[in-house]
Amino acid sequence: NNLLLFFGLVILSAYLLKSWLTNPRGIRQVDYLKLHLPILSDFFRTLYTARFARTLALLYSSGVPLLSALQLTGESVGNILVAETVEKTQAAIEAGDNLSDCLRVNPYFLDAAIGMVAAGEESGKLDQMLQKVADFYEHKVNTKLEALTSTIEPLIMIRVGLLIGIMIL
Repeated sequence: NNLLLFFGLVILSAYLLKSWLTNPRGIRQVDYLKLHLPILSDFFRTLYTARFARTLALLYSSGVPLLSALQLTGESVGNILVAETVEKTQAAIEAGDNLSDCLRVNPYFLDAAIGMVAAGEESGKLDQMLQKVADFYEHKVNTKLEALTSTIEPLIMIRVGLLIGIMIL
C-alpha cells in the first residue's frame, strides 16, 4: 500500500541530494567534510597534495610562471577549500615570500611534502622535487585505495550473505 509513497520519497531524496551537491554551498560542505572527517581526511590530504605537486610540476617545468602556475593548480586540485588556500599562497608569493613558507601555513598539505618543496627551492630544482613529491604521494594514494578495497570486499560479501539469509528465512 505504501509502495507509491516509498518511490516518491526515494525520488524526492535523490532530487534533494542532487540539488545539494550542485549548489556551491553544498559543494563547499562536502569539500569541508572530505578534509575534516577522521577516517577520510588523511586520504584526501594525500590525494590533494599529490594533485597539487603533479600539476604544479608540469606547469612549472613547461615554463609557466610560478604565480600563473599556482592559479591553474589551485583550480585543478578539485577542492574549493584547497583552492582558496592556494590563492592565499599566490598572494603571499606576490608579496615576496617563498613557496615553501607559504605552504607551511596551509593546513591541507602534508608537512613532508612541504619540506621536499623547500629542498627543491633551495637547490633550484623545484620542478624535479615536485615530480618526486607527486610520484611518492600518488603511490601512497594507490596503496590506500587498494587497502580500502580489500577491506570493503569482505564487508560487501557479508552484507550480501545476510540479505540472502534474510530472504530465505
